[in-house]
Amino acid sequence: MAKDKTTEQKLADEATRTTPAPTSQPRNKGKGKRNGQQRVGGTAVPGAKSTLPKPASTSSNPQQQQQDYSNRTMRRQMASKGLGPQSEAERMQEAQEKRKKKIERKKLRIEEKRQEIRKSLPSGGTKLGNKNLYFIIGTAIAIVLLIVIFLLIRHPF
Repeated sequence: MAKDKTTEQKLADEATRTTPAPTSQPRNKGKGKRNGQQRVGGTAVPGAKSTLPKPASTSSNPQQQQQDYSNRTMRRQMASKGLGPQSEAERMQEAQEKRKKKIERKKLRIEEKRQEIRKSLPSGGTKLGNKNLYFIIGTAIAIVLLIVIFLLIRHPF
């Protein structure tokens, strides 16, 4: 009977068996600044909700505990996808803001294209100088006179 262990001794034995023996050398030897320091907890700020211990379930029913756990994971998945329990008004505002930004970007692109086109066009309108104007009027009168002369020659009265 001396060999029978109490439950406390059994738990102590299991705890010592499952924990690995500490090593004298760090695991991440030669990996820059970290030098064996493991990052536990990520970038969470101390006192954040994620760093607090998980609250004990109020019910002793295993089915209720499982449901609570699945609800928690589902909420996290929904939040990461942006489908959380936001109000409808907030979602509508976000959608409207996105549309407004898109329209503004489109207007800016159109305005930039207009400015490029204005730069490529010659400045001012097409102007005829006095010499060119007199030349065009003179050739038009000459052509009309030639037509009149040929009509008089071909059709005598």
